[in-house]
Amino acid sequence: MLKFIKIERIREKMSFYFSRRNFLVQTIFYVFLAVFFLTAFEACQKKEMKDPVESLKQNAETYWNKRFLKRDYDAIYKMEADQKSMTRDEYMGFVSNKGQIAYVSIEAKAAKVEGSKGTVDIVVTYSLPNLSKKMSATMKDQWMIKDNEWKHVLNKKIATPSF
Repeated sequence: MLKFIKIERIREKMSFYFSRRNFLVQTIFYVFLAVFFLTAFEACQKKEMKDPVESLKQNAETYWNKRFLKRDYDAIYKMEADQKSMTRDEYMGFVSNKGQIAYVSIEAKAAKVEGSKGTVDIVVTYSLPNLSKKMSATMKDQWMIKDNEWKHVLNKKIATPSF
């Protein structure tokens, strides 16, 4: 008898939840909830690059300006594709300018994208001590797409790029 009473109470509660009025309220609630989650999901998604070549050139120019001219090593460390192979301090020791070269300007010229990899020609204008003439050199810089962003591929064989 006790089981029957419990089952009846459960039926009564369920009939309340499945009544027409509550069904409409529940439907509106679930539709609102679905729209909310879909909107939040879309906002979290990273947008695709409209122009990967132009984006690559801008990122490369930003990277080398921060590395050579501004010496903002924290910012460029975040732009590296492989941050796990060395700590931030090791990275700073590896990429910091220890020489007598005074960098004047950086310009990204040509960029080439093949799938998720890219190459940029970077023109670096610099001067050396005791020389009044500024010199320019072009270097090839490697990049890759990681999490829908261009990330720099550090050449660990050389501390400063070869011109």
